[in-house]
Amino acid sequence: MAEATVHCLYCGGLQSAEHPACPVCGAIARFGAAASAAPEATSPPCPRCGRALVLRRLSDDASTALQCEACHGCFLRVRDWSLVVDDTENGHPIDTKDFVVPESGALPRDELVPLVRCPACHKEMDRFHFGVRSPAVVDVCDAHGMWLDAGELAQVVPYAAEVAKSQRLPAESEAAMRDDAAFSAKLRADEEQIESHAEIARANFRADPAYRLSEDWSAMLSSFSRILGR
Repeated sequence: MAEATVHCLYCGGLQSAEHPACPVCGAIARFGAAASAAPEATSPPCPRCGRALVLRRLSDDASTALQCEACHGCFLRVRDWSLVVDDTENGHPIDTKDFVVPESGALPRDELVPLVRCPACHKEMDRFHFGVRSPAVVDVCDAHGMWLDAGELAQVVPYAAEVAKSQRLPAESEAAMRDDAAFSAKLRADEEQIESHAEIARANFRADPAYRLSEDWSAMLSSFSRILGR
């Protein structure tokens, strides 16, 4: 049975749901069973502004987020974060317009500075710059999920999908290289056969300038046709 995978909360890379270390960024997670846990039915307060969080469905595969309808921030558990990144990587990005607040309704910058507490365990979350190139600074509880202020969801999901996609490319490239190697080996064998026919023709012609080359040329043309018809 294939090993269950999730997406790293710190960079979006694919990692085992059973082993804590992300192979891309090296971050250590403590989510364990939380990786597959669905969100609870309770509505905890928003860690940013104190209003109640509401459960919002994100896609047809049952991914959800706890969103604050006042400040538009949201909390994604490990399971839902992974589903959202998978959907985006597979060409089915979620609609993030409801997670972006108009400039007029945005929280003052000084209200975005304080660290926030995890809605699941109420411990202070870690703040960091997501990945390497993403412009977002997010808050993470490595046991439960991530808090994204208004607008950050649209920034981090495409980046995470690209990171995960780049992880899959080496395996795909390795298969393509194996195919290329087999093709190259067959091509070399055909080239050697053509050179062998040409050498026979040259030897026969040197021995007898009146020698008819039609038979040798026919063999060479047969090899050429085989290559071109592949």
